[in-house]
This record gives sequence, C-alpha cells and structure tokens, in this order.
Amino acid sequence: MQKTVIGLITIIMMLIFGAALYFSFSYDKGKNDQMKVVYQNYIKTEASIVSKDGNGRVRKGIGAIWTIQFTDDTKKLQTKEIRSESFIGQENGEKVMIYYNPENPNEIIDQKSYVETME
Repeated sequence: MQKTVIGLITIIMMLIFGAALYFSFSYDKGKNDQMKVVYQNYIKTEASIVSKDGNGRVRKGIGAIWTIQFTDDTKKLQTKEIRSESFIGQENGEKVMIYYNPENPNEIIDQKSYVETME
C-alpha cells in the first residue's frame, strides 16, 4: 500500500513537472513569435559607441547602458541608449550592428538579440 502511494505521488510529480516544462517552452515560443512580428520592419544599420555607463558591477555587462549614434533611413543622426551584453569589450568609437524601428528610432535592439529572436 505504501509503495503504491509513493509510486502514485512520483507519477503525479513527474506529470506536473512535465506540464510546467511544456508550458514554459510554449510561452517562450509565443513570446518569440510576437517579437518576430514587432521586429519584421526593423532596419539593420551600423552604429558607433559614444560612451558606456555601468552600475559598478565588476565584470558584469548586464548593468551597462551604451550610448550609440547611428544615421536613420531619413539621414538624421540619432543618439540613443541601449542595454546590451553583446557590446562588452567594445570601446568608444567602435562600430556595432543594431536594428531599429524606422517609425520610432527609439526602439533599437543589438544584432545578436535580433538574430536570436528571428531564428
């Protein structure tokens, strides 16, 4: 009797874990699909790093805010801030690739994140 209860509890726990795993992947896929729609009209361009501000965390790029400049499709110079780990190790003046929304150049994303989303 005790072995049956333990076996039943084990099966229930495995089913709950499997369902949570399934819904986790389904949610991420749905979110990714939504972002693909958002990013489909973004334009790829080269940007220059102007400066980097951090939160003081040693060797951690998550808190870094990069100020970049790029020329949009209307030939207007844009200066924007972006939070990105993919620029770690880059110096002021170096070129990086970004994607931006031509309807709202404030919406920018680094190339690595764009490619990961659009795959």
